[in-house]
Amino acid sequence: MHQTMRQRESSQPLSGDIRVDDAYLGGEYPGGKSGRGSENKTAFVAAVKMRNG
Repeated sequence: MHQTMRQRESSQPLSGDIRVDDAYLGGEYPGGKSGRGSENKTAFVAAVKMRNG
């Protein structure tokens, strides 16, 4: 999927005012770790181009 997204988006690179954030998606297994250390979470990064603030 990563390669597919790279190919699709390569013709329209982000420029100008770009906002980037990282987050974790998923929940806690019963009896497992919570927070960023949880083995049930997947890290991801999102970037957006701001328009008109």
